[in-house]
Amino acid sequence: MALSERDALIRDLERRHVAPRFPRIQLTLIVTGAGVAGFLTSVGLLRAGVDAMAIRYPLAAMSGYLAFLALLQCWIHLHRWEWVPDLDVWSGTGNARGDDGPVQMLAGGGRSGGGGGGARWSGDVRAVADARGSATVGSGSGGWSFDLDADDAVWLVVVAVLVCGGLIAVGYVIAIAPALLAEVTLDAALVTTVYRRLRPRDMQHWSVGVVRRTWLPAVVVVLCLAGAGYALQQVAPDARSIGGVIAELGS
Repeated sequence: MALSERDALIRDLERRHVAPRFPRIQLTLIVTGAGVAGFLTSVGLLRAGVDAMAIRYPLAAMSGYLAFLALLQCWIHLHRWEWVPDLDVWSGTGNARGDDGPVQMLAGGGRSGGGGGGARWSGDVRAVADARGSATVGSGSGGWSFDLDADDAVWLVVVAVLVCGGLIAVGYVIAIAPALLAEVTLDAALVTTVYRRLRPRDMQHWSVGVVRRTWLPAVVVVLCLAGAGYALQQVAPDARSIGGVIAELGS
């Protein structure tokens, strides 16, 4: 199937200029910044008196998504893309010059690193079930004791599943980073002659393409955090945060 001129430009940008510059690392940093913004929003809402985690967590996720868009705007300004169009060789469906490409850009790069470690632990674990199916687990070295009945255990499993679902949604956004950043770059180049060759219906603000590619993962994250907050509230009704849930279970 023949690509539209816009789609072909995006693919060319992705292959030649975005993919070699570690786009997933760049987007991971942007997503991390958005997560920090969401966390700070949750802290602010808690101090403002929003105690229900099922309300506060999805609001924080929405704030994080707005921060994600704002950080992408900063990414656009920091990279200062410069376009050098070659309209004579651009046919709308392919490249007549091979490696020369329809457009060229001047930009920077990035780096990453990592590490590892190990741990060792020991302790006595004891479980005692009563007539209602409750269990107590204690660690001789840590001094923690958790009282969980069957219902609490189910809610904690629900929390784990929802958190995994949210992480998968975030991972999907990072996985599509090359195509996402290529489209952002194209749509942000509003003053180039290449852009004028696109039909008016193909012209759009850069945020439109981002929202189209990321709205569903964002909704998944919001719903997962809302469900996780509700489930945590069922485990520890008096808790106002994850720390409070852990403290209540350990008391």
